[in-house]
Amino acid sequence: AATLLGGGDVGIPNAVVDCIDDLNTKADLLAHCVAAGLPVVSALGSGAKNDPTQMCVAQGLRDIENDPLATKLRKIFSTQKVDLSQVSFVYSAQRPQRSLLPLTEEQRAKPDEFGNVANFRLRVIPVFGPQPAIAGVACASHA
Repeated sequence: AATLLGGGDVGIPNAVVDCIDDLNTKADLLAHCVAAGLPVVSALGSGAKNDPTQMCVAQGLRDIENDPLATKLRKIFSTQKVDLSQVSFVYSAQRPQRSLLPLTEEQRAKPDEFGNVANFRLRVIPVFGPQPAIAGVACASHA
């Protein structure tokens, strides 16, 4: 994050819009932005949600419910001294409507042969087509 957001030829950004799905990469980016004093808007999980009228924006993670990604981020940041209270999070207040799709027998037997990135999740969660786009528009309008 520091290399990409540190300035260089393009300068320091006015704001950062985070739409990263990978938990550890998202946590690293958020921690860097907070430490560097960069304003950031972060999209949380859109998977298994299908009601775009329940999109919300919250300051910090404390009051966000029904978002598994927010729960995992709270756990990660509970052991670190990173104050996310000034970070804006776009999320859906809707409870997840589906669960992760199961692995096939072949995926269970040879997980390394699936996926484009090492150590990235194999199981996917259904996503209602426009939901991520709506979250992106909410992020952009809030940034």
